Amino acid sequence: MAGVGAACRAVSAQVLGGDLVRADKLMVDVCVLGTAERPVRRAGAKAGDGVWVTGTLGGAGRALAGLQTGRALDAKLRDRYAKPEPRIKAGLWLASHGATAMIDISDGLAQDAGQLAAASGVAVAIQLEKLPCWPGVTAVAAAASGEEFELLVTLPADFKDAATFVKATGLSLTRIGSCSAGSGTQVTSKQQPVTLPPGFDHFR
Repeated sequence: MAGVGAACRAVSAQVLGGDLVRADKLMVDVCVLGTAERPVRRAGAKAGDGVWVTGTLGGAGRALAGLQTGRALDAKLRDRYAKPEPRIKAGLWLASHGATAMIDISDGLAQDAGQLAAASGVAVAIQLEKLPCWPGVTAVAAAASGEEFELLVTLPADFKDAATFVKATGLSLTRIGSCSAGSGTQVTSKQQPVTLPPGFDHFR
């Protein structure tokens, strides 16, 4: 990553995003660029906002564990990992209904919530018992699961349109926490602090 930064400085370029990874082999990647009328970034969450998540978590992690052990999986669970569906419709709906910040959960809940908190300059508190979990998956496993591609989104405290969201998208929308002044991410289970796996770090 340091080499990328030095190269960018040499040509007065900026890294705007994309698939940034470290590997010992040469890879070719494709990045699609576009525009948005009202982009919702990781930055933008405010103290007092609620923290919400679309869909259910943990299916991708359960599917990956099954594939790694050679266990037969039903099609719905297998596709949760093998054929992820980007939440484009959900993201557009949330953007048009007051979302202040948003990130997809691809590296685990703790990792991605931490990125949103850092970009927004707020503290994010998550109540583990409120996580919407894939059937048969514990809340801790659901929080640790990567490649979920559900949306972690912050919405104003007075947001009350979750039922309308469900009708419009067919997905659930669950409040799992809140934002406050400060920094970092705190996860609790029944008001007791919980330490989650750090999530996937592309450069570790």
